[in-house]
Amino acid sequence: MELNFLRTAKGKHFLVQNGYTFTKEKDGADSKIIWKCSQYASKKCRGRCHTQLNNVVWDSDNHTHLPEASRLAAIQFI
Repeated sequence: MELNFLRTAKGKHFLVQNGYTFTKEKDGADSKIIWKCSQYASKKCRGRCHTQLNNVVWDSDNHTHLPEASRLAAIQFI
């Protein structure tokens, strides 16, 4: 599955997966990247996603909110 990224007005990258947006949390071993839900601070969301070599290798789907269709549309518009 090909990864889908968006860029904010400030140049930050978001990973888009299943209607949720993720920000890069840290780099892991073997070129793995760990992403946390972009609503981590505001909604205390614990959703996480791991990518490796442009593939999603793990998705917790443990979100405390619904997918963010309106937020995605706003980011794409900007």
